[in-house]
Amino acid sequence: MSETNQSTQDQAGNLITEHSATNMQNPLYGVKGWLKFFVVINLYVSPVIFVLRYIMAWVGFTIIAKRHPGIIPVGLIETVITGFLVFKWIQIARRIRDIAPGVIQEVKLWLKIVLAWSILNIPLVFMTGMDADDLLPGAIKGIITSLIAFAIWYSYFNVSKRVKATYPDSSNN
Repeated sequence: MSETNQSTQDQAGNLITEHSATNMQNPLYGVKGWLKFFVVINLYVSPVIFVLRYIMAWVGFTIIAKRHPGIIPVGLIETVITGFLVFKWIQIARRIRDIAPGVIQEVKLWLKIVLAWSILNIPLVFMTGMDADDLLPGAIKGIITSLIAFAIWYSYFNVSKRVKATYPDSSNN
């Protein structure tokens, strides 16, 4: 069985992938199930949560900025980096939805980057000047949550039969 993908660009410059009939006949082919859940979360839910979360965060930052002036630059750094990551995941979700070649390797890379950011973000939070005892539970919760999310999704993209059926180049890593 040969599985070939041919890529062309449409008039707008978007990449169009034509999958061989062998791929499309597989009952697991397509963006369905957990793969669709991943796309919907990253394309629609995460951006809304990001906006709501940081609107509320900035209200809080401005309230406590007089007592802890370090919270403004730390909040700005967190907002910019997290906003960039949300934007990047929107782009990746679109590429998954469009069954773009090489997107699974990109997903795995960005899952690692998000995990690294969640770890590197910890010292940044303590630079706000707030009491470390108050910040520690949230920092621990953030690392544990990130590790669990990473383990679940990285494993999914490595072992999923649907991912392998839909993205034949997914195992190239």
